[in-house]
Amino acid sequence: MIVKAPRWPGLSASGTPWKGKFIAAGAATQTGSGGTSVPLPTGWAVNDLLVCFGSFAASPTIATGWTLIAQTQVGAKYRAAWYRRAVSGDAAPTVTGAGIAIIGAWRGVSASASLPDAAGSAWGQNDTTGDALAVSGITTTVANDKVLFLIVDVSGNNGTWSSWASGGGSGPAPAQEFSQYSAGPQMQVACADYTLATAGGTGVCSVSNSLTGYSNLRGLLVALPPAAVSYTASNAGTANVNGDYFVAGTYGSQPCYVNLQGYYLYWHASNSTWCFATSLGGAPAYMSSSITGTWSIGSGASPVPTVVAG
Repeated sequence: MIVKAPRWPGLSASGTPWKGKFIAAGAATQTGSGGTSVPLPTGWAVNDLLVCFGSFAASPTIATGWTLIAQTQVGAKYRAAWYRRAVSGDAAPTVTGAGIAIIGAWRGVSASASLPDAAGSAWGQNDTTGDALAVSGITTTVANDKVLFLIVDVSGNNGTWSSWASGGGSGPAPAQEFSQYSAGPQMQVACADYTLATAGGTGVCSVSNSLTGYSNLRGLLVALPPAAVSYTASNAGTANVNGDYFVAGTYGSQPCYVNLQGYYLYWHASNSTWCFATSLGGAPAYMSSSITGTWSIGSGASPVPTVVAG
């Protein structure tokens, strides 16, 4: 008898640590007191974890359905971050409070674990005259969390970032995912992230900026737990079909799944078939009556995929 080892959250098909994926960020947007739509990132998919954050001149609000991670007030400035699980039909949320806001998307975040796994209780501040920011660490409870290092500032200039570090300089170097500047409010937002292989403390996370005299840099750490892998596709001629698939909700009265490349695995109720497609209900690249059964070609390239359960 062959006994298959279970696939735990954070493990890829090969059993190596799975790493979550940053998908994209929308445009940094100048917000107003009367409410401004902040665009969603291009390429977001159902069940992605959306994170909105920014700096504001008044206590900000965001559309219903977003959950506050942390908000800090210092003088007349407020820094805040929220998250939301993306669902079909999502649109740009309205944010109030004069300032700047941006939304990033991460794929493969657990749909069952508490969110976030860990986060700072307040936005940490740099010293009053330097160009560096060091943020106190947080303690994660899940292996292979994706740790986000969110940064906002009110500099009046657009600097470049360098020397991203975690663990007080001894941990993995965070990878910068985006940095955007809005000339209207003269504010800058940025994010880097990294995978923390072992649950526990992140240690201090830090970064430097090319500009000097910063006194308004603020940073927040947020840890997102990895999703469990439901299915893995391989050998498909359409390469983006291949990879690990994670639960993305329901469609056609059945669970549906998405991979890191944005392909969906969904049940087509009318045809009684499972389909790989670039959207839920979209034209299938491949079709099968059983997820782990034999697949046939729709619009995809030969050969057909092989699919195994997680």
